[in-house]
Amino acid sequence: MAIVLIISKLEKILKKDNYSDYSIDKNLDDGITIPRIVKTEKGTLYLPTTLREINVNPKSRLIIIQQNLNSNSLQTDGHWNGNSTNLSDNQSKFAKADTIAVKEVKQLNSVFFTDIFKFTDQLPLKLDIGLEYSTHSMTIGEPFRSNHKIFELKAGQVVRYLINGKADFTLTGRKQRTYYEFDYLFEWVGEIENVDYYKLEKGKRLPEEEIRGYKVVNERKRLY
Repeated sequence: MAIVLIISKLEKILKKDNYSDYSIDKNLDDGITIPRIVKTEKGTLYLPTTLREINVNPKSRLIIIQQNLNSNSLQTDGHWNGNSTNLSDNQSKFAKADTIAVKEVKQLNSVFFTDIFKFTDQLPLKLDIGLEYSTHSMTIGEPFRSNHKIFELKAGQVVRYLINGKADFTLTGRKQRTYYEFDYLFEWVGEIENVDYYKLEKGKRLPEEEIRGYKVVNERKRLY
């Protein structure tokens, strides 16, 4: 069974209507330090005991685990230049993990959806990962994007994907302009044969890990 880990973060930034200086930093090839919630060791996938009720079947074809690091931070006023997606105080460091979700894929040649993405099963060689904008346009915001294949995720590979958007309206009317920054890290962890669970002492966390040498797909646009 293949394991793919997705680490995601969303930043929301409120700006006044006359805000027009939105710059995009393309220097995104530094290392990223991530907090581990799950780990693999000697063919075993270890999940936190809080996920025991999920009952992951080790005979599944693929398991996708998503760590959602959303801080729900909301910034107002002041200048923001968008450097490295404004991740916390350190632009290359992900913040403390908040939530985790597990998705099992059991059938061959599956097409399935997670978050804003469409996955096409090409295992054991690769996964085709595409943007499903038409379904999530209200989430991502403007400008318009077409649905399209973003990249191929292959065994042992790590890919970072970035996209942004803006919104001036809700379903009920006009609002203050909001900018959205999405930052995803896709990691093909490897093959596992067993699933087990771990429990940490109160206040303890798994060691953080720095990841380098990943590929970057940057689909952010200049917004005004």
